[in-house]
Amino acid sequence: MNNVAAVSGPRRLADFLRERRGAILDRWEAAVRQLRPAQRLRRPALLDHIPQFLEELENFVGDLREHRPAAPPEDVPRIHAVERLEMGYELADVVEEYSILRACIIEMAAEERAPAVRSNELPRLHRAIDLAIALSVQRYQQAAAEQRSQLGAELNRERTRADETLADAQRRAAELEAVIESIPDAVYIGDETGMKRINQRALDQLGFDSRDKLARDIPTLVSELQIRDAATGKPMPPEEQVFTKALAGETAVKEVIVRNKKSGEDMVLRSAAAPICLGDQLIGAVAINTDITERIRQERGLREALEVSERLGGVLAHDLRNPLGVISTSASLLQREALEMRHARIVGRISCSAERIDRMIHDLLDYTRAQKGGGLPANPRPMDLADTCRLVAEESELLFSGSKVQVSVEGNPRGEWDPDRIYQAVSNLVVNAIRHGAPNLPVKIAVRGADRDVTVSVHNDGPAIPLEAVGTIFEPFQCGPSAGTSRSGGLGLGLYIVRQIALAHGGTVEMTSDDAVGTTFFLRLPGKR
Repeated sequence: MNNVAAVSGPRRLADFLRERRGAILDRWEAAVRQLRPAQRLRRPALLDHIPQFLEELENFVGDLREHRPAAPPEDVPRIHAVERLEMGYELADVVEEYSILRACIIEMAAEERAPAVRSNELPRLHRAIDLAIALSVQRYQQAAAEQRSQLGAELNRERTRADETLADAQRRAAELEAVIESIPDAVYIGDETGMKRINQRALDQLGFDSRDKLARDIPTLVSELQIRDAATGKPMPPEEQVFTKALAGETAVKEVIVRNKKSGEDMVLRSAAAPICLGDQLIGAVAINTDITERIRQERGLREALEVSERLGGVLAHDLRNPLGVISTSASLLQREALEMRHARIVGRISCSAERIDRMIHDLLDYTRAQKGGGLPANPRPMDLADTCRLVAEESELLFSGSKVQVSVEGNPRGEWDPDRIYQAVSNLVVNAIRHGAPNLPVKIAVRGADRDVTVSVHNDGPAIPLEAVGTIFEPFQCGPSAGTSRSGGLGLGLYIVRQIALAHGGTVEMTSDDAVGTTFFLRLPGKR
């Protein structure tokens, strides 16, 4: 009965392909799974266009008996070849798929002893599969060439971009190198193992001939360079170095003493260091060392000269007071005598000159006291500011013959201040106004008492204070141009002393000056009633 069943199977090959399509595909799938690229594919992707190819193959083979013109499958093999290329198939794998399909059809027909195996349609089957293989090979190679061309073009583009990126990086590196070399201070860049990048200034500063000698660990460099604390002169351990602190993520600045390897001379350097981070990662540190040796030497010399000058000024001012007192007393006694007019004028000039010298001595003593720190001392007690201003006006008119000083008072002029210091401040302002104001116009003193403070303003007409002198007018030894040479004189300490007296009382002194309205100084004192 088996033989009968076998003989009674499909006689035409086209019918066999149609009726056994599912079995053929199952058998083909099992065999194709042995190919390496097919092992990772799911069934739909693996079958791909093979079911359609079988259908077109069936139509092509069956057209022989029906006498219909038909062409073998051509589009499907081409499409299938391209898709297999994209899936990573080798050309041999594609060809093998068709070979396995042919074997599955022939073997199944032979196993069933189907008449279809002897059908005159069999040559068309082989022709169609051979053509499919040829078309697959052709399209696969063409697509592979196109793919290689595209990959080559993309590779060329990537290579061009890489070359451009490299050139840009090299340009930036060259610019950074030029910037580092152009910095007048010593620049050090490195990590725990040593310095990786330094400029020529750093080599010259430390006395090294080669950058390689600095590519050592920090403790070794610290020991070799004999780095010491500039404030104490004591050696600094590696952990206190600013570069070490920067490697720990800290920004640090320190003045240190370093010995030059070539000359053996010590230098004072201001060393500043900061960490270098790439994102959140600390990758190194950078330090900049500025040679401040000459500046320190100049500052020390200036301090010493200033100390000598202040000491000398204090000694001179103190020692001059005794002979000056004798001159003033003698002139005062002579003025009481009945002298001839010519002799009286001479004695008057002696008295005025002695008074001027006495002012200079007071100013020098106050300047020396203020420069030593702490400002001028003040001994506040109840006083009337209006009375002090009137006294200053009277004495100034006597001292500067021909001068006129007017006083006006508004509000309450009483408060607690140091009478001697306030007298000195107002006197200095009035003398300044007489010396620099218009000689034929009066100096005006105005006292204005308010709830919280009292203001004394001293005004003079005449040319405005030059703009370049405004910023330094309250600094010591600033002598402005006088309205008349006969009124000139002084050390240029008067306004400086006024400011120090104002500060000693918690007050202020300000100034306005204009060619149209003249110059006015404002001394504001807090009023303790």
